[in-house]
Amino acid sequence: MNRQLIEYKQRQEKYDSSKKILSKRNSYSKIDTDATFMHMKDDHMRNGQLKPGYNVQIAVESEYVTGVGIFQDRNDISKREDMQYNSETDTYTCHNDKKL
Repeated sequence: MNRQLIEYKQRQEKYDSSKKILSKRNSYSKIDTDATFMHMKDDHMRNGQLKPGYNVQIAVESEYVTGVGIFQDRNDISKREDMQYNSETDTYTCHNDKKL
């Protein structure tokens, strides 16, 4: 009985930890909790791969890299708006207000 209570307590702590990591997300990797599961290219058997990953956006001006952003969101369209260019400071600002 006592052993079972300890096991239940450990499970509850694990569930609470997972709930805290998820917060506003739908998924996360147990190995890299910052990564989000995304569809990758098909393998040689034409099976769709669902693996943890990041969405990397690169801003280019006249063949030069002018900004980089790494996001957990799978959607590319919203990332375009997240990387706003400020011509006065010559910097890109990401959705989390970090200047690149």
